[in-house]
Amino acid sequence: MRWGTFRNFRNQPETPATNAPLSESPPLSPERPLEDLETTPIPDLIADPLQTDHVWLLREVGRLVVLSETVENQFAAHEQAPTGLGTHLQAMREGLARHIDSEEQVIYPAVLAGNAQEIRGAIRDLELEHVAMDKALARMRELTTDLTAPTDASEEWQELYSALLAVENRIKRHARIEDEILFPRVFFEQPDSQEPGQGGS
Repeated sequence: MRWGTFRNFRNQPETPATNAPLSESPPLSPERPLEDLETTPIPDLIADPLQTDHVWLLREVGRLVVLSETVENQFAAHEQAPTGLGTHLQAMREGLARHIDSEEQVIYPAVLAGNAQEIRGAIRDLELEHVAMDKALARMRELTTDLTAPTDASEEWQELYSALLAVENRIKRHARIEDEILFPRVFFEQPDSQEPGQGGS
């Protein structure tokens, strides 16, 4: 599945990339230990960290689209310039926006209403999209020499790669929380539901 090509999403207008200055990342809530999230009530788990992650990711990736284009333009002649990174990050952000819309409008409401079995297929699709995210992150690393700035990189360039590492870590952790904690718990606590891939279609 190509990044940015998702199913079960509503087309909604894109929000502005960010209102934050290029030198500022939006506030990020502290990471709680995963073992704590295993016993956190599902409504609280969805509210934080999952929904707070959504807000942060859209704002931060939007900010980094602009910052990456600045770095690309300033260092276009540099042999390690991240050529094409801005375009790739914009595609990632558009894919994230659609992915997040599916979670906010379809997945989470059904989970909170105890109707997980009605969205088995949507959850299965969501898990496939997490695989697509991993591929997009791998491509991001290809474009950035494994997120390693050259020795003569500017402060903006170094900040870009540092911020991209934080984005990568948050996306992977977010997917892990859903795949390994939220969805297994949902299907255990809602016994009429079947886990994706187990029976049904």
